[in-house]
Amino acid sequence: MSLMPKKINLDLKEHRQALIFGVFIALVGIVLYSNGIIVRDAGWLFKPSLIFSIPCLFLGFVSGLIFFSDKNKVGIFLPFLTFFVHYLMFGEVWGNDIEDAFEHVLYLILSTLIALFVCFLVGIAIKFIEDGK
Repeated sequence: MSLMPKKINLDLKEHRQALIFGVFIALVGIVLYSNGIIVRDAGWLFKPSLIFSIPCLFLGFVSGLIFFSDKNKVGIFLPFLTFFVHYLMFGEVWGNDIEDAFEHVLYLILSTLIALFVCFLVGIAIKFIEDGK
């Protein structure tokens, strides 16, 4: 596996699919945030949900690259696992203001790190089982 970064080329089918997946995850993030599913709120939140959707787009794009370019199945589950972790750990934090939206962006980054760590542990467990130990 090469540690050199890949260049994004939207002429490639896999990169376009990853971008479409990123837009889909951003829309899911908008719906979850604005309807108060992953935040505690008092109504429809347009600007905070748009702020929250920007890192969701990036998360979905990177996950799409993992899934479509590298053919790794972890990429398809990572955003949804991240949203689930965010809901469990930070779902009771208010999200009415723009400042709260930036706070939830930081929580989303933390949730992504937790989800990646869980995927890492599952990968180690699968490798351990496949080795027959």
